[in-house]
Amino acid sequence: MIKYAFVKVGIGSSPLGRSAFFNSVGFEVGGHVLTFDDLENGVLRGNHKAPYGTSKPFSSKEDGRLKLAMSTVDHRLHFALNCGAKSSPFVRDFTASCIQEELRIAAQEFCDDDGNVLVQGNTLYLSKIFSWYMEDFGENTTELASVLARYCRGSKSMNLKKLIAAGSVKVKFNNYDWGSDASDFASFSAGSVKADTSRFS
Repeated sequence: MIKYAFVKVGIGSSPLGRSAFFNSVGFEVGGHVLTFDDLENGVLRGNHKAPYGTSKPFSSKEDGRLKLAMSTVDHRLHFALNCGAKSSPFVRDFTASCIQEELRIAAQEFCDDDGNVLVQGNTLYLSKIFSWYMEDFGENTTELASVLARYCRGSKSMNLKKLIAAGSVKVKFNNYDWGSDASDFASFSAGSVKADTSRFS
């Protein structure tokens, strides 16, 4: 969906442009028009505020989209969602029949990458994603580290568990690369988004 939207309306290349893109570009799903923010924070995150957001996506009790919101948040969604940026998780297909195993694999692959999870001395270097969505993983950095330890393997897993056991988890979050792999693209402008209503006429 994200790549299709990039082709159709362009890519948000500034903080304001990205915010406008995620909050105004939408798709019809189950009879409701949902933006990317609605899909991630409204549906998958159980109607939680987006990072730096001021309100929930579905703010009215009468909003029919509320019935689509998950009752609990599965933190593994953050290993699966691709927002089109270089620092995003890999694009992959998921199936209803194997979703649990597929999410487990996505989590392991994301944590295997030293650009996302790296233990050096007593410092844990993490993707900025974990800063933005900390509440989905735990109440503090120690709980976050304990969750990530489930998905790390080999020496990384061993070193992270030692860090947690020592009670000295120091976390630093890496810069997020919002760049795109697209070699030629148009910049997104919210004013250029127009709904295709032809199918309703």
